[in-house]
Amino acid sequence: MSRSIRVVLVFSTLVACSGPLPALVTAEPGCGDGQVNPGEACDDGNVYELDACTNNCEVARCGDGFKRQGLPPGSEGFEACDDGNTDDRDACTNSCELARCGDGLQRRDLEEGSDGFEICDDGNDNDFDACTRYCAPHRCGDGIRRTDLAVGHEDYEACDDGNEVENDGCRSNCVLSSCGDGVVHEGEACDDGNDNDLDGCRNDCALAVCGDGVIRADLEVGVPGFEACDDGNESQVDNCLSDCSLATCGDGFLLVASDEGPGEACDDGNAIDEDACTSECELARCGDGIQRTDLDEGAEGYEVCDDGNDDPMDGCSVQCRVDDHGDDQGSASVLSEEGGAGIIHSIWDHDYLRWSSPVPGLYRFHVESLGDSPRDLRAQLQIEGGQVLDQWDVAPTASLEVTLEANEVVFLVLMAGAGVEDGSYRIGIQTSCGNGVVEAHESCDPADPMIGTFACRYDCEWRRSLVNGWDNTCYRQEGVPWCTGFGGWLILGPPRSGVGYSCGVDGDELCSRQPIRTPLFDDGIKSMSLGNGIVCFTNIRNEPLCFGANNYGAGINGSEVDCIQDPDVRCVNYPRYVQPDALPEVDGIAVVARTLFALREGVIYSWGDTSYGLSGNNTPIAMINTIQNTPLAVDMPDPNDAVLYMEGTANRFTICALTASRRLYCWGRNGSGQTGIQPQDGDVLCPAGAVEGAGLGEDNCVRQVRIPVDLDGSVLDFSVGGDHTCALLVNGELYCWGGNAYGQLGNPVGACNPRHDEPCSADPQRVNLPDVIDIAAGSYHSCAALGSGRVACWGRGHQHQLGLGRQGDEDFPRILGRINDAREISAGVYTSCVRHQDQRISCWGGNTYGETGTGMVDLMVPFPREVLFNWSYGR
Repeated sequence: MSRSIRVVLVFSTLVACSGPLPALVTAEPGCGDGQVNPGEACDDGNVYELDACTNNCEVARCGDGFKRQGLPPGSEGFEACDDGNTDDRDACTNSCELARCGDGLQRRDLEEGSDGFEICDDGNDNDFDACTRYCAPHRCGDGIRRTDLAVGHEDYEACDDGNEVENDGCRSNCVLSSCGDGVVHEGEACDDGNDNDLDGCRNDCALAVCGDGVIRADLEVGVPGFEACDDGNESQVDNCLSDCSLATCGDGFLLVASDEGPGEACDDGNAIDEDACTSECELARCGDGIQRTDLDEGAEGYEVCDDGNDDPMDGCSVQCRVDDHGDDQGSASVLSEEGGAGIIHSIWDHDYLRWSSPVPGLYRFHVESLGDSPRDLRAQLQIEGGQVLDQWDVAPTASLEVTLEANEVVFLVLMAGAGVEDGSYRIGIQTSCGNGVVEAHESCDPADPMIGTFACRYDCEWRRSLVNGWDNTCYRQEGVPWCTGFGGWLILGPPRSGVGYSCGVDGDELCSRQPIRTPLFDDGIKSMSLGNGIVCFTNIRNEPLCFGANNYGAGINGSEVDCIQDPDVRCVNYPRYVQPDALPEVDGIAVVARTLFALREGVIYSWGDTSYGLSGNNTPIAMINTIQNTPLAVDMPDPNDAVLYMEGTANRFTICALTASRRLYCWGRNGSGQTGIQPQDGDVLCPAGAVEGAGLGEDNCVRQVRIPVDLDGSVLDFSVGGDHTCALLVNGELYCWGGNAYGQLGNPVGACNPRHDEPCSADPQRVNLPDVIDIAAGSYHSCAALGSGRVACWGRGHQHQLGLGRQGDEDFPRILGRINDAREISAGVYTSCVRHQDQRISCWGGNTYGETGTGMVDLMVPFPREVLFNWSYGR
């Protein structure tokens, strides 16, 4: 309430006074009388509203709407303002302080943009928190970096330079400039804002350049800057050149060998093959197949020719001269068993050829001058160092020989004769096998006049020096024939010492239990064969000789006697000429049942029994029961492919022949596909023919030689069994085909003849044996000799013919444990034999008539036993 002033005296003359106003004169007590009356907080007796006591006699206070005056700033009760309200956010605070930025109170009474407007006020002057000293919120770009937030906070500032320049170290988003932010800053050559190190800008903000060790992947081939490689160095001899291209042959830089490859021998930067460095970056050399043309004649490395090999006798020597062989031992051409040819180009030309002996033995070198006017030649055999072993002076032909150890080296040197300037020649080599001498490592030698090619294979192993018949076995031992076993039809000769009636079930059959020499046969044996009651040989004069049963057209030219076995048959009791008028000389002879075959000059001749078309001349069915008395040539499919050897079995009717092309042809009885030809239901059946007691009826047959067994012309040897055939290939593989009722093929097969269901196969079946060197097919079993010296047998074994010590059949090959030095194997009906490395012979199996030759009286010999040869026995 306002004071009531009753009398007021005013003197205008007092206006100029500087002292206090005189007290008001009141008529009665009250506010303003200077006395604190009841109900008054104060009474200063004046009407000055801006001092400690208001005109309402209340103590002056902040918020009463009156700004106190007269107090110095900072003193108690001082008011800078007093707006008489409680709004702490206007120009005057509730503490009567003028609102200011930094007082901690955000003014709200001003429009944005007016003087004093505050967006915030945190009551401090810290510029690095959320509110600046200007009472504005902190923001990126205000030039003040906030420091109150942790790294990673959305408002965190790494910097704040107060500008929008992006490349001055502080980005407009208050992030420090860095490589990879997409802005090129000072010190950066580039910044593409990605972490791909394989484009034009590296991850360290350096421009990608060749040599930085990183291969650019953002450019196509041919685009400037493309890099095929980048190894980070300036080397021009590694796989990556200094221009970041891959080192290649022909770039002119030599690539050295490293873990990455063999490097280059040279690199001349061109694609010329005929200079010192080829286009393959190989140093030119004689023998690389490229003739150098960059040198003058006489210069080192000059080439007249270069055929790319060091083969002998092919027109270009190993020194790359037209001379076709080396001029000294060091450059000698290698001489092979095939021999070869060459040319002597001048009187100064010496041809050196190097020979290394594969096995010990005698070797012969035959040199022949060629042409219409053969030139004289000089030939020498030298050992290393030049010592002459043998020499042939001047002649159109020369023959030199030398005995060598295994792997011993000699040199054949050829020169022109006196006054001869040139001339061509041919060389032939007679190796150890084929030199006519049976040496320690050989079983035989086809050039030995006592043996011949019919009995001895080209690898100097026997074809058949052991032959087995029904109840007989014959052996070639020390050049003469021996036989043992059954003596019927007088095939052991007349009764004599060692031959008696001591065999058979009742002990009354004629036989011998150990070998006896064939009577009246002392002049050497070249081949032998056992048939059904007949045995044949050829002697060193190539004369065919037979004895035994002389019926069915055998044609043995000798005195006949009654056969002990069969009085109705006339027999010859010691070897006599057979068919002497038609075949005075033959290369070999074979008997199959009672059909005879002779080989002469590569042609087979047949005569005798014609059962199952065995004669091979397409005998008409109506003529099967007749006898062919005259030897007739067997028509082979290729008359130019000479026959080397033929054989069949003693008691069956199939035969095969091996030709010079190493192809095998078979014909005769074929009920089980044993000829290698598939039996057909529509085949004409052939009768057994004239031989009685064969135990065979009509059957499929092949009466004409026409189809070879398909073994790729690689047959080395073969053997014909009762109803199966086996062939040994030159690579040591073994195949068998035909009947398999007892497992004799060594592989399970089904039926092959639609007329019966017995297992058989006309297709050759591979026998799982390694390195076979010889094969024998018995009636229903098979045996093989292996390169290791071991023997394996399989098939029928009821009479111990498998040599395993047990009776029973075997479907697969089984190794005999008692033999480790086998060189030859043979098999008959129930008997098997082996020739050992030292020429001993062992046999086993059926022994009813002593056919094992072991001297035993047992009817069966279960294990291999040595054959006993007694030179006085049977004489």
